[in-house]
Amino acid sequence: MPRLLLATLLSASVISGAAHAQAPACAAALPAEAKLIYDTVAAAPATGSLRDRVTTATKSLVAAGQVGRMSARSSATAAGECLKQAG
Repeated sequence: MPRLLLATLLSASVISGAAHAQAPACAAALPAEAKLIYDTVAAAPATGSLRDRVTTATKSLVAAGQVGRMSARSSATAAGECLKQAG
């Protein structure tokens, strides 16, 4: 029984590790604006839903002139997808 528990825990950690390994690869492939949104959200404390955090960060970056108004939605969507993978 203890071996089964150990095997289950190891499997879960391997699967979790694989998901976290995909996130940096995904983030590295993001266009510059989406990467900026990703980095901003990832660095901030995780309060509220992911959607709310991405929306708030994107609005702030648009207001600061760092993300274009016309590309904000697509950049935020791409960043959000990578953040979902990061877990």
